Amino acid sequence: MSKKNFLDLSQEERREWGIRVKGLRQAQGMKQEDLAELASVTRQTISNMESGSVVPQAEKLRRVLEVLGVETGGGEFEEQTEQWLTIMGTLIEATPVSRRDGSVNAAIRVLSDGVRATPSDAELDDVLRRAEDARTEKKRPDFGLAAEERGDRTPGEMEDDDVTDRDGESV
Repeated sequence: MSKKNFLDLSQEERREWGIRVKGLRQAQGMKQEDLAELASVTRQTISNMESGSVVPQAEKLRRVLEVLGVETGGGEFEEQTEQWLTIMGTLIEATPVSRRDGSVNAAIRVLSDGVRATPSDAELDDVLRRAEDARTEKKRPDFGLAAEERGDRTPGEMEDDDVTDRDGESV
């Protein structure tokens, strides 16, 4: 499934994409005014796109979609993305039409949240550094507890009454 160049979309395809703008915008928690400003269009243009009352101009639609994070250039998706899109497309088409918009918008919200929650390189470096420190020190995380509260013992400190059966009885 290749990405079709948005400047080559038919009028009906542009109208359909315009109507999708509302779900994409709402999934990102944006107001029409905010999207309009970022895409250098008017709020009325956004409203018209979302309602399907007009066919959006290709260039304006491209700018709006790019602000919403939709890739509008030509080319191919990565192979893994192609597989996911095939699965998602199959699921979308299997969803009853009466529930389709809500289901797709919910999926878009989840994916948008995932994009916003992506940690920065610095955050990842910090997590990796702490994991490496813990590994080299062979420390168990203490979660703020004292050693006796954690139950830290060396293998030589095991006592006979530490071994219990499934019912909690000492063996």
